[in-house]
Amino acid sequence: LINCTIAGNIAGNAVIRRIGYGGGIYNDRRSNPTLKNCILWGNDDSGSGKKEDKQIYGRTAEVTYSCIEDDDPGFGSIPCGGVGSHNVDTNPKFVNHGQEYVYTKADSLHGGEPNYVLIKVNNDQAYQVGEIIEISNDGVCREVKTVKEIDAHTQFVTFMPPVSPKVMRNTIIYKWGPDVTSVIENYHLQDDSPCCDAGDNTAVDDPEDLEGNSRISDNPQVDDAGNGTAPFVDMGVYEWKGLKGGSG
Repeated sequence: LINCTIAGNIAGNAVIRRIGYGGGIYNDRRSNPTLKNCILWGNDDSGSGKKEDKQIYGRTAEVTYSCIEDDDPGFGSIPCGGVGSHNVDTNPKFVNHGQEYVYTKADSLHGGEPNYVLIKVNNDQAYQVGEIIEISNDGVCREVKTVKEIDAHTQFVTFMPPVSPKVMRNTIIYKWGPDVTSVIENYHLQDDSPCCDAGDNTAVDDPEDLEGNSRISDNPQVDDAGNGTAPFVDMGVYEWKGLKGGSG
């Protein structure tokens, strides 16, 4: 896999073993993938504990010049070979991307009021008042109004605008954070993304990115960190272009 962005995926309960592993990539016994210039971020599952395992799980993978989310971004060990493999674990700074994905179940104890929901969460996925959530990719920004902790894995949350409890049952809530005005995912890179000019030019096998833009172009706002001869390719599916708004 070369210049791929694998983000925002979920591996839920599976039929086999009733558990999901590797929200980004799951390697079975016969799989030994090679990844270069890739981004694996914001993937989730219901089985593995560490964030890096949620991005890529299973047999050994050869990963170089890539960005991989872990539990301590910017600190300590970096997944899949660390700095020796020229990988990074800092936020890739997508233009707009949800941070957490939470399985939910509708509450049925409060008269069926449409904006009251009993949410099952992990400790690191708890909601805060003022955060924006999205229901099942419906494209609507909903603000969390109140949060009541029931136990370590359960919150009672109200939000507006409301939605029918029937819509909530066995679905997914996307957690976007407090400052989002749009829930349209955009995986282009911001101006100061650590993924800009940080890839391996020798791995590039296509002169164009997913949108048909030149695959290698310089971002003068970041330091060169790639391999080969400058300018260096970016990590991920889109090459930075400095589009309207300062990012692209």
